Amino acid sequence: MNQLEKDPQPHDAFFDAQVYANIGLHYKYVDKVDAAIEMFQHAIAQTQGLQDPKPLTMMYWNMSRYLADSQQYFLATLYGHKTLQLLLQTYHATLRSEMYHYLGQAMLHQDQQKALNDLERLLQAASLQEDALTFACLSSATAEALLRLGKVKKAYEYAQIACKLATDYEDCVVTASIILTSGSVAYAQKEYQEGDTQFRTGLKMLERLRNREELADKSAIYAQLLEERGLQKEALTFYKQAYESSR
Repeated sequence: MNQLEKDPQPHDAFFDAQVYANIGLHYKYVDKVDAAIEMFQHAIAQTQGLQDPKPLTMMYWNMSRYLADSQQYFLATLYGHKTLQLLLQTYHATLRSEMYHYLGQAMLHQDQQKALNDLERLLQAASLQEDALTFACLSSATAEALLRLGKVKKAYEYAQIACKLATDYEDCVVTASIILTSGSVAYAQKEYQEGDTQFRTGLKMLERLRNREELADKSAIYAQLLEERGLQKEALTFYKQAYESSR
């Protein structure tokens, strides 16, 4: 334990947690309860925040680079493979969420009450409730269906759930769509400042993703909303963006 705390190199948090947990078990065995509790608390603290794949991936990547620089090539390769595995898992999870995103968008082209019923049924699936980004995108589609039916208050509730779940995810079409739907809900509530922030954040994300089709569609929607508020100059900027993105 002393060696770990003095060592400046990047650490495997799970290894460190195991060390603290083993010491805690020893203290528990010899009836040193306070010391055991302290060690278990240290063990828990080591992995705090690592439920999110991003910091976990970064931890393994930093270890791989450090071990390679110190010529410990076998361990560097091991942690490199762990990094790649997490990146692939993140990619596959995002891809699954994108498929549900497009499914939700397709549903919204049918009768809105039927779309709402189908989306609410999907949200009840246990497997989807365990997938935060997919659940967020379906919640966002549900918010959009409710908005089209004029149920603004309920739409806001679903939009808030979606935004909260999607907060920790990086740029992807699903996250952008969730943000833009929140912008539409904010406009329906006449919360224009919040709506402008959401729309511009979502559109910037689509720009970074180079998703020209979605950018054109959503820019035109935002331009129309601005025009309805009498903001002709701002609306023209986004109509122009919609036109250029569709070319």
